[in-house]
Amino acid sequence: MPGEYAKKLAEANEIAAKTNALLKKSKADKVDKAIIEVLEISAAAADEVVSAFQDPHAEELKLEKKHADEKKSKDALAAVALPTAAQLALAKQAKFTMNLNKAQRLLGEVIERQNMYVTAAQHNDAVNNKQYVIPAMLITSFASFVSFCSSSTLIPMTGRSILALFVGLLGTIATIITAMQSAYKLDTKAEMFRNAAGEYRLLNTRITSEMRKDPDGVGPNWEVLWLQMEKAILEIQKKMPFFPPGDLVAQWKREGKLDNNDTKSGELAAWLFKYRVQLEDDGITHDSDLMEIEEDRYDEWLEKGRYPKAIIMKMKRCTSTLKEIEAKKAGPAPTIDLSVDKHLEKLNFKVTTLIALRMQGICGVKDLRLCTDDFLDRILRTLLMDGKPPALVTWTKFEMMIALVRAGGKPGKRCCNKKVTELSERAEGRIEMIAEAMEP
Repeated sequence: MPGEYAKKLAEANEIAAKTNALLKKSKADKVDKAIIEVLEISAAAADEVVSAFQDPHAEELKLEKKHADEKKSKDALAAVALPTAAQLALAKQAKFTMNLNKAQRLLGEVIERQNMYVTAAQHNDAVNNKQYVIPAMLITSFASFVSFCSSSTLIPMTGRSILALFVGLLGTIATIITAMQSAYKLDTKAEMFRNAAGEYRLLNTRITSEMRKDPDGVGPNWEVLWLQMEKAILEIQKKMPFFPPGDLVAQWKREGKLDNNDTKSGELAAWLFKYRVQLEDDGITHDSDLMEIEEDRYDEWLEKGRYPKAIIMKMKRCTSTLKEIEAKKAGPAPTIDLSVDKHLEKLNFKVTTLIALRMQGICGVKDLRLCTDDFLDRILRTLLMDGKPPALVTWTKFEMMIALVRAGGKPGKRCCNKKVTELSERAEGRIEMIAEAMEP
């Protein structure tokens, strides 16, 4: 289509040019006015034909070029104009935030590789010791003992010959194990991985120290840091002819062994750097402080508009992630054995009451002989202070069981027990304390 437009446009231009030339010649020769008017009409029609056969996108391209030239002129003027102090501060902060984000990502990669090589070294050491070093030591030691026995005169000649053959067999097995150890080179790989982990640890320290420099002062030299890190990582990888198996690395990653589990690193995330002044006013100087922030405080910040909603949502996710890491490091919470004998089980204590009794070592009727009034008062006061009073009827039955045991009876033996009709004053006082706590 563009070729057809160009052809028609050339023909229209040729017709328009001939018509205009004829019109000029007629005017110069003072031809009849009627002929001149006809020629003028023909020239106008020819111009319209020319405009009709022009490319439809030509005007749009012309306007776009005009706007581009205007924008280029404005950019040139803006480049010549000196930026204000506020613009310089914003540009400096944006550049620092971008570089800090890059440094934190680089630090994460360095820590992941450091943990990978440390784990790989530990794995190779464990496999080497389990499959080669310890078996070879045991077999060699046992072979030495058997060799000593085969030289003893207390053993007959036939037994000595058998023991000598057995020593040779043990020596052969030890030689095979040693050869396999040399072939697999697990000890060499472990030492190489350990050296690589040490070098990555040095890089970790270098990046961390650069990130901690005051941005309002001299500030970190990011360009030098990127160049040094690139050279150092390339040098480390050149020294690594062996690599940990990919399936093991994937397994360690699933188990979280390659993650940075240091929640008290003292670093503030790059996406929070813009709000560091407000965060310091709120008592947050590094990421681990987010663990102490409650949900209500986040809601308060959101209502007041102290931080953008997206930042608050990200802070919440960071808080939950840090708490999960701390929970994994702390391990499972200690469990309390709540099992009691059948007599105490029939009382159907509340869980809170049962935990308080079990934490004090009460698990059966035989322990009730040791429950003095002062001891029971302390347990009851603790429950009441925590806002977890025992059930009134259940505690009354418990007091009657204690009174029965103190009187020398045993629960479950009605024919041999003395009938307990009254409780002591201290027991009555404890029951009254529970009743008062239950009153609205």
